[in-house]
Amino acid sequence: MPGAPHGSRNWRGSRRTSTARSDAVLTGLRSAEIQDSLTALEARKAGLKTDLSAPAEPMPALHPGIADIYAGKVADLAATLNDADLRQEAEILRYRYRNGFKR
Repeated sequence: MPGAPHGSRNWRGSRRTSTARSDAVLTGLRSAEIQDSLTALEARKAGLKTDLSAPAEPMPALHPGIADIYAGKVADLAATLNDADLRQEAEILRYRYRNGFKR
């Protein structure tokens, strides 16, 4: 087309080529490369279906008394931090914790 930019001719040409290739695939004409690609995609699809149909892994079993164990540890920590003999060390730890353990 006279006066048309060179890029638009290339785009139209590549579009025609793409359409021709799509038509060839749709009508059953397939190159070995396209067939190999389609075969690989079908194999991947089958693998994904197999993975999805497999039962999910069970959740890890937690100790039935885990909440009580945690509560006990927190209570022990609170008692230690409030111990009069360790009060100064506890204040240093609190200060460092609040300030990101910077020196």
